[in-house]
Amino acid sequence: MIKVRLSIFLYLFISGLPRGARAQDQNWGIFQFRKPFDNGQQIIAEYVRRDSNELFSQKFSELYRLSWGKEKGSWAYLIGAAVVSFDQSPTETRIHQFGIYKFKAKNKVSGFMRMGLEQRLFSSENTVFFRSRNRLQLSLFPQFVIIPTIYDEIFFTLNGGEKFNSGFNENRLGAGLRYPIKDLELSLFHTIGTI
Repeated sequence: MIKVRLSIFLYLFISGLPRGARAQDQNWGIFQFRKPFDNGQQIIAEYVRRDSNELFSQKFSELYRLSWGKEKGSWAYLIGAAVVSFDQSPTETRIHQFGIYKFKAKNKVSGFMRMGLEQRLFSSENTVFFRSRNRLQLSLFPQFVIIPTIYDEIFFTLNGGEKFNSGFNENRLGAGLRYPIKDLELSLFHTIGTI
């Protein structure tokens, strides 16, 4: 339990570091399907719609992500790829690797800490951009059929160059519902991005 508390403290401390002006500039709708298998393997498919204004008002981009991985104890490891199509910008292709540490505090809270690395390539660029994304997700009352869930995800761009700000450059807050059943888990989130 000490490791979990330390991880949460470090995550909150880092996410609270000053990063210049903070302003809401995006809204996301995230639809996620997770299929676990008996041997500890899992597949996760996601559709993410990002809007410039209110959700479903002015489409900015769509993301399609597929991940495969395996659980071992409290840890899960995922690899996968994504394609992002923008309305007025070049297409982006991503490859990702995630390490996920799961925890549970009695029947009141469950969650995970996800540490990940993405390699991002835009069709108009010759550079591969590296981004770390770290997410703390908490599900309240995990024993319920429909589980309220919140998360905070911070982003660190390693080599932004002229395209992105290098360093800590984004924070996303999300809330939604999870619906786990025996062989499938469905999740719906609304996310607000701040810079």
